[in-house]
Amino acid sequence: MKTTNHGSYHGGWIQDEFAALLSLCFGARLKAGGIIRMGDGTDLRGRPQADTDRPVIISRTNGRSGILPNFNSDRTLTSDLFETYFSLSGSDAIGLVRAARLYQESVWISESAPQLSWIMLVSAVEVIAGRWAQATIEAQELLKDSKPALSRALHDNYGEDAVRLVASHLRRELRAQYKFREFILNFLPEPPAKRPRSWLQIDWEKDSMGKVLSKVYDCRSQALHGGVPFPPAMCVAPFQRSEDEAHSEKPHGLAMAGQGGAWTQDDQPLLLHIFEYIVRSVILNWWKSVIPERLLIQE
Repeated sequence: MKTTNHGSYHGGWIQDEFAALLSLCFGARLKAGGIIRMGDGTDLRGRPQADTDRPVIISRTNGRSGILPNFNSDRTLTSDLFETYFSLSGSDAIGLVRAARLYQESVWISESAPQLSWIMLVSAVEVIAGRWAQATIEAQELLKDSKPALSRALHDNYGEDAVRLVASHLRRELRAQYKFREFILNFLPEPPAKRPRSWLQIDWEKDSMGKVLSKVYDCRSQALHGGVPFPPAMCVAPFQRSEDEAHSEKPHGLAMAGQGGAWTQDDQPLLLHIFEYIVRSVILNWWKSVIPERLLIQE
């Protein structure tokens, strides 16, 4: 214990690791409770003991459908994918469980603290995106791709040398955003089977989705580094015209104002429940991509 080593640390014990992975597999709120029986070798059932480590439940929907409405449905607790976890490389396994822990916490607090839920979902993607194959791209290209207006202004007013200088200083931030966006686009799932009317849908085409993801990352950066929370319209329960129709995927309306701020439609591009669907799906798709070939799951 003379050297710090957090190579396999994820903030929990083995039971927390299992619960987080199952939460990801099932798309459900799951946490490990405390020990209720302790074996001593004399009784197969173990000796009962008080549960002193019960998770605090802070999900409150008050009879509403909730910010994550799909989490109110039943689950079948079986998963072929979970069985493959034990065959992953050590580095892939710890990356996956760290992402799963962030996902687990995000959906657990979504109804009471959706602002934090957004941040955790973005971080869950970043954990896996950091393990994904990293493309080599010049800093100037990253700036032009992520902040085209700034890149054009620098070039038009000060020349390409200014673009190169600014890009070099922003390289780390731009690269993180690029990996986040490209990872999701690479493992992007099909749209949900049931979708709302067209004016309540987000555009699933990759060019449009890329712009949405860049906006989400910008919101996350403002929240972490500037203390500016996600737009309130992105943190509410989705609109549903009737019980037979799917929930809206984005805030409806041309703009929103309140709580001392105003946001255009482009600056509040989707709702938390559809981002949760995207995040969970891309992490599971990546998981499937690193399963040893002999264990590949038949669709």
